[in-house]
Amino acid sequence: MKAQIFGGDINYNDFITPARSETYKVRDGNLELTPIKYLTIGANYIYAKGNVMASNLLTSTDLTAILPEGYLSFNYKNLQLFSSYTHKHISTVPNPISQSADGDGFYSSLSFSKSSLGVTFEYKNYRFDVVGPDQSNNSARPTKMLPFQNPPTVVKEHSSTLISRNPHVVDFNDEVGAQLDIIYAPNDKLNINLNSSVASKHYEYQNVGTYPQVVYARIDRSTSYLPSLKDAFNPFWEVYFETEYYATKKFYTKIAFSRQNAITYNQEIPLASEKVLTTTIPTEFKYSLSPEYTLKLIVEQQWEHNSTFALKQDIMNQFISLTLSKSPELSATINTEFTNGSDDPTGKKTWLGGEVAYKLTPSNTVTASYGAERGGFRCTSGICRYVYPFNGFRIMINSKF
Repeated sequence: MKAQIFGGDINYNDFITPARSETYKVRDGNLELTPIKYLTIGANYIYAKGNVMASNLLTSTDLTAILPEGYLSFNYKNLQLFSSYTHKHISTVPNPISQSADGDGFYSSLSFSKSSLGVTFEYKNYRFDVVGPDQSNNSARPTKMLPFQNPPTVVKEHSSTLISRNPHVVDFNDEVGAQLDIIYAPNDKLNINLNSSVASKHYEYQNVGTYPQVVYARIDRSTSYLPSLKDAFNPFWEVYFETEYYATKKFYTKIAFSRQNAITYNQEIPLASEKVLTTTIPTEFKYSLSPEYTLKLIVEQQWEHNSTFALKQDIMNQFISLTLSKSPELSATINTEFTNGSDDPTGKKTWLGGEVAYKLTPSNTVTASYGAERGGFRCTSGICRYVYPFNGFRIMINSKF
């Protein structure tokens, strides 16, 4: 048996509107039991008091949140199973409790592994705050998933620059999906990875109001625990294949293939929905010139269809990066990116930049860069923010404490 008590205060600032803040006092009790060797059963009980600032930055709402959670982990030989269920209840003051003040989330993973093969299947069913299209874009609503919750994303996070240009932004309040990941290593030199994921909202909606009033009604479906590829459900799917080959002790190569499809449904004008389909081939080559010096070349090619582009909906993007590094303290990189599209907000089609990084100590690194960088979304662990385009010179100092 293991028991723990946690407590802390959180000050959260919105990524999109940094001036909008939320504060929370969080208390948590955790209990784990291992009745038999292969099984662990646990429970969490979170109690939090919070204050959420509205989008207008003028008013705020006090709330009380209660989140009980139960989970289990089963590990036997080559098989691993983990499941977790959380219920969320929020009471707002002075606002009355709305219908969406109660939500829940379920996550489960099943893995099988042996010497040369690993297979993992994940499933998510997040319903922490299922609301209609007229409320889903309000990130300041107090009944949404709270900032200190951190469920698994159940989508592959990419290191590829071009694949990351159109990330899937996980909607933890209303998303159901699954992911299958297979890793196979037939020998010490070759690794193969196959990944496939799918996700969507739970329901579609229809306007039942009398013009000009807009009233959205949910269309219930008995299979809401499964993702749908229908446009109205904001579906997303991806197929990804990657091979890593260590040809010699000095030469390494990685070749991948990604096919992604994402739809952002426009409830008022369905024909104006955003449909993005990308096919990307990232490649990486690394060669050790000596025990200290390494040369790395990255070449990525992407074909993109975006229905919202006004001038040219089918475009091609290309990214090239060349890095020379001296282990462990110095690296120099040249990056170039090209597109034949005409819808970038900056009006540019070419970005060229260079960067030099020097590690002063194991905890302190100085980086100097000059040139142009393309803006866009960046996502980490399901949290996404927009990075603005950059053109010029900058110096960064990164210290770890």
